[in-house]
Amino acid sequence: MHIAPYDNKNIPIVDVNHDLVPLNYFNIVKLFKGENFKYRLSQYESCIVPATGTINIDIGDQKFNLVGNRSLDVWGGEPEGVYAPTDTPVCFECLTDTAEIFIAGAKYDKVLEPFEVRSQDIDLVQYGSDDTKTHRKIKHILGANQRDQVG
Repeated sequence: MHIAPYDNKNIPIVDVNHDLVPLNYFNIVKLFKGENFKYRLSQYESCIVPATGTINIDIGDQKFNLVGNRSLDVWGGEPEGVYAPTDTPVCFECLTDTAEIFIAGAKYDKVLEPFEVRSQDIDLVQYGSDDTKTHRKIKHILGANQRDQVG
């Protein structure tokens, strides 16, 4: 499924129970310094990932501060993210001039514990072939290192 770029005005691009992909959720949130965004997904766990900017994140009664270290684009630093359990209130606030935050979710019926994945904790996986010289390094925020903490 391809969705052409557009200004989604912080409204989910793939909302809960979407006709084509009912098990997934995806939103791109754009904020200016001091603005915040709140959400709660009753049937979906999610991961909050600043593509650019730095944010503070509250998930339930837990706080995760200074998440995100990319200033201009996704190539400008290592990824960081925070896992938000199913049916748990989330609020994040922009600390930099601007921030673009990706929220990716998947349907899951259990409630687990929130946790952060800092740049030093990402799961780096390399795909490709030495023969064809087609290597790709993928930086998994919720990868094998976190398999026992997510649905």
